[in-house]
Amino acid sequence: MDRLRFFFSSLSDRERWWLIAGIYGVVILFGGLILFPAALKSYYAGRKELKVAVAEFYSFKQLLGEAVPETSAGKVSLKEISELLEVSGIKPFVVSIKPAEGNFEIKIEGAPAKVFASSLRLFKDKGFSVPYVNVDAVTGKIKAIVVVSGEKR
Repeated sequence: MDRLRFFFSSLSDRERWWLIAGIYGVVILFGGLILFPAALKSYYAGRKELKVAVAEFYSFKQLLGEAVPETSAGKVSLKEISELLEVSGIKPFVVSIKPAEGNFEIKIEGAPAKVFASSLRLFKDKGFSVPYVNVDAVTGKIKAIVVVSGEKR
């Protein structure tokens, strides 16, 4: 230990700074080499998740643009809408169902995109009119307000 102390004290100030900077540089370099593969793996995993989310978003956007009937004929009851929500599997995510001006406003929170999409398809298949859909977030869980017409064809 005395030899190391003697060697270090025999160096000039400039040489000491270069030696200390070199030691820090080596530590940072090896630390970076250790962390770089994990960061790269995380980057590629995030990129893959983003691609899946974008694909899901565009399929969801296409579903919203499909021919969900805008007009229909024949009255429908709150009971029928409630049963349809139960069948589609979105009932646990429904926060409220409010009658409004001959329509029913359904507020949904935390629903997976696939469940939400299947419920919209079921509305379409049963002939319900969905004149208004407002989706706040399509990031895995959906928060939406869906207005279902009070009429059925």
